[in-house]
Amino acid sequence: MSVPYLRTLRELRLELGLTLRDVQARTGLHKGALSQIERGRLVASPREARLISQALGFQLETRTVLVYEAVDEQEAAA
Repeated sequence: MSVPYLRTLRELRLELGLTLRDVQARTGLHKGALSQIERGRLVASPREARLISQALGFQLETRTVLVYEAVDEQEAAA
């Protein structure tokens, strides 16, 4: 079974045609923090994750499940 393609937050943001400033305006989070979260240098708090997911128009639970399923499939294939 193949692993589904997982898009990063940055890829999702760019697909929507949004800049970090756009997401900053939608979330109230500083664009520097958003950039660090996108690059994996900062872990988003549950509140930040919820705000970002709402700003990008997806349900956080859906994406989280997809990530866990992909990891499980990779481990099963190993």
